[in-house]
Amino acid sequence: MKRILNIRNGKNFRDIGGYKTLCGKTTKWNKILRSGDLKDLDEKDVSLLELHGVKHILDLRSIEETIENPSKIPAGAKIHHIPIFRNSSQNVYPQGQFIKMYDNLVFNTHAKKAYLKIFKFLLANEAKDEVILYHCLGGKDRTGMVTVLLLYVLGVPIETILEDYLLTNVASKKFNDMYMADFIKTGANSNEIANFNDSIVTKKEYFDRAIDNMISVSTSVDQYIRDEVGLSEDEIITLQSKYLE
Repeated sequence: MKRILNIRNGKNFRDIGGYKTLCGKTTKWNKILRSGDLKDLDEKDVSLLELHGVKHILDLRSIEETIENPSKIPAGAKIHHIPIFRNSSQNVYPQGQFIKMYDNLVFNTHAKKAYLKIFKFLLANEAKDEVILYHCLGGKDRTGMVTVLLLYVLGVPIETILEDYLLTNVASKKFNDMYMADFIKTGANSNEIANFNDSIVTKKEYFDRAIDNMISVSTSVDQYIRDEVGLSEDEIITLQSKYLE
């Protein structure tokens, strides 16, 4: 199975299957996909998602983002809007401070409620042949945080979760190179270029900031998931039974 999907006009389309867990099981292939937005997909891209069996799309973007850039989805698929943040302004940070996104992703009350809604949706998915895809804009920060939590719940080692988080830089390289080339043409100075780069890539320091923040508020990632997100031990066991093999 391929981890990075061959989507030509969308960035960061990936399968989270195939990861070994601490208990010796493996995350199931072709059950849960993650990606950037779906606004530029062409017919072949949409057909590929249909072939993968995508039936449910969890849109993590704000309402403003969904209106400005509506998704192109496979026939028979349904969009479920679960915004991580209330508005798009919470995705914008001052120059040199993009890492604060990972404070907001951990501490923001609306975000934590959204994480629980996502887990509840995954728990309610009973159809074996219906694939779930969740996405934001670039598929790296909001989507990345959801994936960190999900893989942790499934028992994937933290080192592997970090590798998956950083894989965005490979999966999105073609698009990021184009974005950067266009940004440089605007006459941006070196500080502006560095800040723009911070906003389009994933970094270990971002990942570490999120983990450290969860530990600071709940002593461990496990406790954060239970106490701050609100996922019960029984629900964790059920998620593992559904999405591991």
